[in-house]
Amino acid sequence: MFSSRFLFLWNFRTTCISLTAIPLSLLAAVPTMDYFGLSINTMRLGGMAIAIGELVDDAIVDLESVFRRLKLNTKLPHQEPVVRVIFTPSSEIRNSIVFATPIIVTLSVAPLVGFITLVGNATATESCSSLTIFI
Repeated sequence: MFSSRFLFLWNFRTTCISLTAIPLSLLAAVPTMDYFGLSINTMRLGGMAIAIGELVDDAIVDLESVFRRLKLNTKLPHQEPVVRVIFTPSSEIRNSIVFATPIIVTLSVAPLVGFITLVGNATATESCSSLTIFI
């Protein structure tokens, strides 16, 4: 997994940052599910895989934008402060990520919710709770 991300990103630092998103999101998701009394079943694992994939995608988009701006900043005669260089592209791209993420997650999780109730292994309440946790 490391080598495929490195080949895609061509930067060691952005590869490591995007790879930390996966364990950190799992460390947040599992205790949250435990707090709400939800067990981990196959459908919830599928929802977690979709959500984690979306999270890593958002992290890569944000990191690429910041990395590109940092490279451009080093070539300027009067360099801006690094904090400003990092904040500017993150704030520019954040709106598109915030608005695109619920759309993508809803379109990818909605069939799973319908499948859970179709199979009959879960009630409609459990299906809605799965959708709510992962959005």
